[in-house]
Amino acid sequence: MSPSMKSPRDQNQTTALQKRGGFVVSFVGKTAACLIVLMMAVQFSIVVLRYVFNVNFIWAQEFVLALHGASFMLIAPWTLMQMRHVRIDVFSERFSLTTQRRINLVGFIFLLIPMMIAIFASSIGYVIEAWSIMEGSAELSGLPGKFLLKTVIPVFAVLMVLAAVIALRAVHRPIKGPQMSERS
Repeated sequence: MSPSMKSPRDQNQTTALQKRGGFVVSFVGKTAACLIVLMMAVQFSIVVLRYVFNVNFIWAQEFVLALHGASFMLIAPWTLMQMRHVRIDVFSERFSLTTQRRINLVGFIFLLIPMMIAIFASSIGYVIEAWSIMEGSAELSGLPGKFLLKTVIPVFAVLMVLAAVIALRAVHRPIKGPQMSERS
């Protein structure tokens, strides 16, 4: 069945995917954005404790690194879904809207999605092993629960694929209004 001949039921499923999937990606991204504020507060505390009181906690330093990694991986799908991810604008701004859409389509289908599948496939055994031993830090006074941070890796891959599908469906809708004219 061609895309223009979809039944109303197929269109409702697409809308449901975009609504539910978009809600999940947005919720996770917005929640993860709050981790940045927490990360800054913990980092500020580390600096004050170290340089004012000459006290240092390895677990706190590892916590900042964990927050940084988790926030980056969980915010990335949200920015991708909104098509606000990093691009090489020097080149893309010269292309017509149709060409930009084609580049996004090719990039998502042949680069992003296969890479996320590879990340998911290669990380799942790693995560299962970390959970089986309830892995913690290698440092004696380090952060426990390292297995939780490792769990973010396959979650990141799944959310990126979901965000890519949603972004592709949103970008490849017919253009309405004054945006129809393409740049030369």
